[in-house]
Amino acid sequence: MRRQAVGLAVVALILGSAPALAQDPVAVSTSEPTVRRVSFLPLHDAVTRHAKRLASTSVPVSARQAAPPHRNWFARHPVVTGTMVGAGIGLVWISAEGCSSSDYTCSGLVLFSVGTGAGLGALGGLVAAIVMK
Repeated sequence: MRRQAVGLAVVALILGSAPALAQDPVAVSTSEPTVRRVSFLPLHDAVTRHAKRLASTSVPVSARQAAPPHRNWFARHPVVTGTMVGAGIGLVWISAEGCSSSDYTCSGLVLFSVGTGAGLGALGGLVAAIVMK
C-alpha cells in the first residue's frame, strides 16, 4: 500500500510539472524522409510504466492477512509484570514496617520481603496468563 502511495505521489508530481528538456525536441531537419517520434517526457513515460508494473504485481487487499491486534508490553508479559509489581509491594511493605523490631538484619528482611512479593506476583501473573489464553 505504501509503495502504491509513493508511486502515485511521484506520478502526480511529474504530471503536474512542466517538461525540462536539454534540447529543442522539434528541431528535425527537413532533409530526413521520416519523422521520428520524440518523447517530450521520457521520465513521465518511465514512471507510467513503473506505476503500471507495480499496480499489476501488487497483492489485493483482501488477500493480505489482517495484522493481529498489538497488545501492550504488560499484557504480553504477565509473569514478569507480576514479579515486578510483587517486588515493589514487598519493598514498600518492608519500608513501612521498618527493620528495628526484628532479630534479623535489615538487608535480610528486605531480601525476604522483596523475594516473597516477587514470587507471589509471578504466581499471580502466571494465573493471569493461563486465564487470559
